[in-house]
Amino acid sequence: MTINVPDEVIEAVHEITASRITDLVPLPDLFTWGHAVPKRQKLSSKRVKGTRFRLAQRLGPNCAYCGHKFSDLTQATIDHVIPHRLVGHWQSWNLVLACEPCNEAKGTMIPERLVPVLCAALLSGSDRVLKAVA
Repeated sequence: MTINVPDEVIEAVHEITASRITDLVPLPDLFTWGHAVPKRQKLSSKRVKGTRFRLAQRLGPNCAYCGHKFSDLTQATIDHVIPHRLVGHWQSWNLVLACEPCNEAKGTMIPERLVPVLCAALLSGSDRVLKAVA
């Protein structure tokens, strides 16, 4: 299942991923996409390899959080800028390369600059945006 995400959220993620991501904050429990997010699906090793390559082409072969340069892309993990539990997909606009320590340290945190965008999406009331958990 693919969940529709507001264009302003996608644009904010593109802007944030254009440079190193350093301003992480815990994801408020308030946010959900208002849909049941399917159990996290694993990408096949072939798709992981291709996704890493495309992310390295688009963003550079570096960790999005600490800037570590990967000499070999198999050292990189794929991280969701907005956690998978919130968006329920593997679309490339929401993915970055990360070293394993940074990916694990990030957990379900989100870039602080995304919080106002996500809050605006929540307040807009559109079917395409976040819903508050009652």
